[in-house]
Amino acid sequence: MVYSLVDTLSPGSLHMTAEAGRRLVWADYVFFSFVTLTTIGYGDVVPMGGLVLLEGIIGAMYPAILIGRLLTLYRPSNEP
Repeated sequence: MVYSLVDTLSPGSLHMTAEAGRRLVWADYVFFSFVTLTTIGYGDVVPMGGLVLLEGIIGAMYPAILIGRLLTLYRPSNEP
């Protein structure tokens, strides 16, 4: 939703490389967010702002934080 808002407030902040004149729809924003969060890379949609840096960092750090949190929840019993 944030990418949709940013693109509405600042037209052209995201644009399609394959279809330059096409307006982005909701599915394009979801796809772009998924690609950015999973750090797969860009291809179809190219950002023109810095919001994607934050999502890329979160996408890279989230698995490490999640695994670290899950490991701290596991406590082996001291019983033989």
